[in-house]
Amino acid sequence: MRFNKHIFPWLGNKDVRHIKAKDIIERLRAIEDQNLGDTVKKVRILINQTFRYAQLTDRCTTNPCEGLRGII
Repeated sequence: MRFNKHIFPWLGNKDVRHIKAKDIIERLRAIEDQNLGDTVKKVRILINQTFRYAQLTDRCTTNPCEGLRGII
């Protein structure tokens, strides 16, 4: 449900190779601005898992979500 509500509308058809850490931070801050603090953490985890999978399947070479823990 969080994926459908908070990630898919933002991610859309974007190529994961072109998503940067700043893009993820902006998305997480938008969720945070809705006073959904617990959701921010869970969405960050989902985005991180998505990029880890993308790396393992050679869809991207880096995970821009790494290093964001504790920032938001």
